[in-house]
Amino acid sequence: MPVTFSPSSSAQSVRESVARWLRDLREASGLTVSELADRCGWHLAKTSRIENARTAPSAKDIHLWCRACGDADQADELIAKSLNTDSTYSEWRHQVGSGLKQLQDSWVEFFHHTQLFRIYSSTLVPGLLQTEGYATALLSTIADVRDIPNDGAEAAAARVERSRVIHEQGRRFVLLVEEAALYYQLGDGDVMAEQLDYLLTAGALPSVSLGVIPMATPQRRLWPQETFNMYDDTLVSVELLSAQVDITQPSEIALYLRAFEELRAMAVHGSEARALITKAIDALNGPRPAWAGARPWTPHQEGRPHMGRIEYYNDPDAPKANTLIPASNLLVVNDSGAILLQRRRDTGQWALPGGAQDIGETAAQCAVRECLEETGIVAEITGFLGVYTNPHHIVAYTDGEIRQQYETTYIGRPIGGEPTINDEADGVRFVQPADLDRYDIHPSMRQQIGDYLAGTYPYLG
Repeated sequence: MPVTFSPSSSAQSVRESVARWLRDLREASGLTVSELADRCGWHLAKTSRIENARTAPSAKDIHLWCRACGDADQADELIAKSLNTDSTYSEWRHQVGSGLKQLQDSWVEFFHHTQLFRIYSSTLVPGLLQTEGYATALLSTIADVRDIPNDGAEAAAARVERSRVIHEQGRRFVLLVEEAALYYQLGDGDVMAEQLDYLLTAGALPSVSLGVIPMATPQRRLWPQETFNMYDDTLVSVELLSAQVDITQPSEIALYLRAFEELRAMAVHGSEARALITKAIDALNGPRPAWAGARPWTPHQEGRPHMGRIEYYNDPDAPKANTLIPASNLLVVNDSGAILLQRRRDTGQWALPGGAQDIGETAAQCAVRECLEETGIVAEITGFLGVYTNPHHIVAYTDGEIRQQYETTYIGRPIGGEPTINDEADGVRFVQPADLDRYDIHPSMRQQIGDYLAGTYPYLG
């Protein structure tokens, strides 16, 4: 039978529970409302307000109440239960007083201490999977609705940075989204196209399980709920219009877990989920190949706005390549031995700067140009690392092109410029070799860096 589930205000439930407990104490002691008020030294109306959960009692009130009823030993437990109300229910207007960016930053440390994330969203793309453009549109709208200073762009950048946790090892993310949320447009069509493409990218990450609950699900066992987030098995955070409700009671967490599993059972995953996301993209951009899905990209420098891609690496299910386009990379090493890396906005992974060679330039010129465009660093070539043409490294684009890897990689040194983020890279830095294991680097890039560090170059293959 369907699950009966209502994520009502947990704070009010706690308040009511404390109120019933205090009323039972008074009645068990044989005191009337007036008699208890006299013993506590307040007006009888206060006793009535507390017993009817209209006023939350202070710690002093609870001590006086229990002492008046001859059961002072219960005071500490009741105080702990009552104080939990304040931390459980937090109105948004109190949380955003210092701006929406501060609210994003306040969760960073908690995220880094969480191993398992379970997230359900009925109306929006989950925050962990939002692009900066989508998040900017959303958070700017929230600022306007709540009539607070609009720091939506800064808050969105902080949200995206916070979401890098999905690339950290040792964590698991199970996310569910109602299909209808894929059609609720925030920002313009370009913003939505980029967001939906990124859902396909993120859904392919090894740490992420992304499920979409179809609108056409027959005989749903559970109706759409408010957005809620489960962190390990210790906290559930429910997002209401006016407030955030944090739930720590084991019995309530168990109810949310049961609801989450019911919703998860209705969701589709893998290729079926990608098909629903692709359908939503089609509503924006028109038809695209049915296989489009797992590794989208928006390489503006190649004139492919919102062109999705799937990247296959030693994958037996990869389609057969139909194109071979030369590309050049540049492995830049500074005087301290640190290697220049850029973090791609499309995948969140760190890589060497590089890209497709243009007509009229040499492979070496291409490497230097791409380095400047993607990192802001002016470099000169000092050596040759190798030619990488793995026929099992395939990139399939949504316009039908299926490209086999063909990369010429050079070694260089910086001679000018400063690390600069851009529309392709949201992080640029020099990384010491000893720190490379802390970074999420694509296997093909790791191979090239490894060849350099091991001195096993030039690589010809």
